[in-house]
Amino acid sequence: MSQTGRRRLRRFAAWLIRSAVAGGLILFFFSSPNEFIYLVEGAFVGFFTGPIVWLLKSSALLAIVYVLAALMSSRKTPVLYLRRFGLSDANRMLARAINGGLGRQYRVITLDDSDFVPLEVPRIERILSRFGIPFALLVFLLAVNSLTGGQGLGLPNGLVVRIMYWFPIAGIWLYQFWLFCLPLLALIVIVLAVLIYRWRIRRSFKVEIRSAEQIPRCLIRVQGLAGWLRRPSIAAPQALVVRVVDKLWQELVSELAERVRLVICDVSEPTDTLIWEVERMSARPEIRCVFVGNGPMVQSWVRQTSEDDMETPPSRMKSLLREQTILVFDPARRLAQRRFNQSLRNRLESISNQATLPARV
Repeated sequence: MSQTGRRRLRRFAAWLIRSAVAGGLILFFFSSPNEFIYLVEGAFVGFFTGPIVWLLKSSALLAIVYVLAALMSSRKTPVLYLRRFGLSDANRMLARAINGGLGRQYRVITLDDSDFVPLEVPRIERILSRFGIPFALLVFLLAVNSLTGGQGLGLPNGLVVRIMYWFPIAGIWLYQFWLFCLPLLALIVIVLAVLIYRWRIRRSFKVEIRSAEQIPRCLIRVQGLAGWLRRPSIAAPQALVVRVVDKLWQELVSELAERVRLVICDVSEPTDTLIWEVERMSARPEIRCVFVGNGPMVQSWVRQTSEDDMETPPSRMKSLLREQTILVFDPARRLAQRRFNQSLRNRLESISNQATLPARV
């Protein structure tokens, strides 16, 4: 079996295990909520015991499901993306590669550029979050059907008895209103929590560095992207864009490369700044680099190099990459994006497996 086939098999097995465990927990907590509440109310009796227990139970379930998802998800390795600003084709290709599946395995960090759009959670998670309100409406209709059919929704019996005792006539209406609104209110809270979390992810797209004192904070932020609690795809943006002043960009690139140790470098158009970055990465054997580029543009500067003038950017770049492999793409060709996505993913996994990346991030 090929490396790609083994990777897909591992992902499918992890998905099956995660789904089975999460489904079992959901059935355990919600198939017989009354029995669960009876056990707890036997030890804690009070007016507020039932609602608090119900809230704690729901919160514990969500926390358990999230922890299981974090444990079952693969580690998201941070990757530094270096490029020449303004190359829209290269930026679009990599952005589509991230949305096409790369963002579920890696967290991309790059320097600020208006041509590179920050990416939030993957596409599937964004679509699911937009279906939150229709899903809440569906649950609301199910609650109406459950109420008209005389079905209970797991409200603690102790609270029901107290309502009936204190409000003999209005208690029935209050109880029915509670049954009617409880599922909807719970779903509204969940949907609002998801929307607030997405808003938080949106605000964390970019990091701005104006002084040297802010660089350690940025490095801590990058380190957090590889934490096990950030493993779920919805827990962090797929691409983090760092805005830095000109006088600090070299220091920032050096610090990020030293900690990330996995770099994607776009060499479509050689420039002095890009050559400095390639020289810096090549001088550190512990830093693993994947070189990518627009095929026609790479062929253009390769053919333009002249042995008479070795100080031009194309000649210097050709000398630096003499023994390196460049993943080229041609946006005009059919299926170029799909082939580039697969080649980039395989190349990243290949160089990652050549040597174990240090556990500094």
